[in-house]
Amino acid sequence: MTDLARRYENGVYTVSGPAGTARYEPLLAKGSVQAADGNHLWEYLPARLGERASRALDRNDADLWPVIEEWYLDRLDSPTRSTLS
Repeated sequence: MTDLARRYENGVYTVSGPAGTARYEPLLAKGSVQAADGNHLWEYLPARLGERASRALDRNDADLWPVIEEWYLDRLDSPTRSTLS
């Protein structure tokens, strides 16, 4: 498994690793994924992850980290990922 760093600052949850960074802003229900090569993509979390993120935050923010990490792994650290678009 990839080692990921977690950071919470100014209402933004960030997960970083060797492939790039995934950020989630709960107030906007929107996130940003930026690959280490500089490709950048704003997108809503996929529905299944957005629903999980909402439920997780209702419990506590510790439950949110695995959701963002899953998004990071799906979008940035997938062995089949060739581009973000």
